[in-house]
Amino acid sequence: MKENLTKKILIGFFTVLVVSSLVGTLSMIFPRKSTSKSANETIQKAIDYINKLLASQGQKVELISWKEESG
Repeated sequence: MKENLTKKILIGFFTVLVVSSLVGTLSMIFPRKSTSKSANETIQKAIDYINKLLASQGQKVELISWKEESG
């Protein structure tokens, strides 16, 4: 059971890394605000999913949020 949770968390983590790096590359090529907003929404959904997984296993959940840096 614990291996399954660890596997899901790792898959979620690497998905966040791949999606964020891909969107970062695309936003350099095509600089648009909508791309950045979409990336932030995707990353936030992945983080929420991981938090939900931890909570469903009875683990102590630290709330993580993703905020776009201004500047």
